[in-house]
Amino acid sequence: MANKEHLKWLMNQSNEELQSLLEKALPEMKSVDSLREKAESYRQNAQKVLQQSGQWRTRDWISIKLFLPLVIIFTFIMVGVVESIGIRTSFENTILISIGLAILLCILVCRLLIKFGESQAKGIEKQSHAESLKAVPFDNEARKKLENTIYLPAIPEGYCYTLALESMLEILKRGRANTWQELADRYEEQIHRWRMEENSRKKLEEQIRQSEIAEETLQQMRKAANWAVIGAIGSWTAAAGVWRINSKL
Repeated sequence: MANKEHLKWLMNQSNEELQSLLEKALPEMKSVDSLREKAESYRQNAQKVLQQSGQWRTRDWISIKLFLPLVIIFTFIMVGVVESIGIRTSFENTILISIGLAILLCILVCRLLIKFGESQAKGIEKQSHAESLKAVPFDNEARKKLENTIYLPAIPEGYCYTLALESMLEILKRGRANTWQELADRYEEQIHRWRMEENSRKKLEEQIRQSEIAEETLQQMRKAANWAVIGAIGSWTAAAGVWRINSKL
């Protein structure tokens, strides 16, 4: 982008000349940014697809957490199978055989689930990689277009994006700056103000979120207290009923 000669030239430009430069550079920047946005959209899609891969792998490990319930369920099934086969053995041996068969069956099911999840994850990862490759042509085209621009090379690289050029052009039109140095200072002040506002907004959102969590916790405590009171009343009523029956007897 801008070299020392460009910067020296910028420092000597008036308000009107800077406006003319930015007005001509802005369409070039928008053209480049549109290509960058398309490339970024493909990268974001690739990231979303990749997250699905992680979900599949997570589901595999969740299936392992279901191992014990599956063992219990399969044990009951195997007890019926063993008894239906007619194997003559004690009840304890029947339970042990059923548990052993159930564990083997659960291991087989979980391994099949893990393999299935891994195959799904690999397929999704390939899809994510293919999606990310779609961004490459747009990146290359944006780079070439940026190299062939006429007016953007005169602007420092740190200000070569659409929002910066639009904001600086607005500053010039409002007469808040007459030189490049003043323009850069005003823009940096505006960026700082935007960041402060963004931080304040995030803090407010966090306070609201904490308040909602506190309110939800309080409601849960109230419900628990209500159920405790209901339980105490029920226990007292039952005890009173038993006492009355005993007194009549």
